[in-house]
Amino acid sequence: MKIYNNWVKENCSSLKGKTVCISGASGSIGYYIAYYCLVLEAKLIFAVRNIERAKKSIKNLTKNFPNADIKIIYVDYEKLDSLNPFINEIKNTKVDYFVNNAGIYLTKEELIEHDLERLFCINYLSQYYLVSKLADYIKSRNGKIVSTSSISIYFKGSLDLSNFQNRNINRPLKRYSFSKKDGAYSLMYLKNKYNNFDIAHPGVTYSGLFLSIENHVPKFIAFFIRNLSKIIFMSNSKASLSIIYALTHELQYGEWVGPRGLFQFWGMPKVFKLRKKYLDNEMQKEIINKTNSLINNIGLK
Repeated sequence: MKIYNNWVKENCSSLKGKTVCISGASGSIGYYIAYYCLVLEAKLIFAVRNIERAKKSIKNLTKNFPNADIKIIYVDYEKLDSLNPFINEIKNTKVDYFVNNAGIYLTKEELIEHDLERLFCINYLSQYYLVSKLADYIKSRNGKIVSTSSISIYFKGSLDLSNFQNRNINRPLKRYSFSKKDGAYSLMYLKNKYNNFDIAHPGVTYSGLFLSIENHVPKFIAFFIRNLSKIIFMSNSKASLSIIYALTHELQYGEWVGPRGLFQFWGMPKVFKLRKKYLDNEMQKEIINKTNSLINNIGLK
């Protein structure tokens, strides 16, 4: 797998002396976000639910970066009672940058605690709660928050706010897309309010998210798709560059970063304009109000 150390050094500003916390850091794209942060001389915090997997990832990273300063903090976006302790840990460890990268992909509809749909909770609700609660603190550190979005926000289909958790939708990709659309609206709202928010997407890549495809198609088809994907899609190493670029550059309201190639599927990072609908302030407010109402009903404060 090609590593883009020189490109990162030439195109991204140094993170020396800064502490970067990355959720989902031990998985595919998250691992290379962490790798390139170390290239830029950052201190790292792995925000993960699987501590043992994180330790293995860190062991691999220290082969290339023997002096790396990496810590682990537990958080599980599915377990809401882990969020506030995680926020307190972030503040205690003086984090400067937060990469909101954890997520799931093709999963069957599943209800978890508080009658929440699991994909909605992990990909949107917990992510929004964390970044909204960390906004003032990260701003006080002159840092920023970057959330990993998805090109799927451009897929067909409009949000139905009367079905806020996107239930009873048979197509997993559509539910995934809707969770990312919720995030795009709410993060642009926060960007307008605080300015220290940006979003980026990795294009189309073979990542750990593809492992869930076996739950939706026969095994032989899943095997074919996974192996074909390794050939035609970007590597995780290259796909992670969009997130690193967004982390180290100032973007304007209404901008995001993605691959420069056809349909933003492949290529090196480039700044693009979001579609205007994501800048609709009334829609943003509707989603924020529904989100805050749900958070209050759950008792998450």
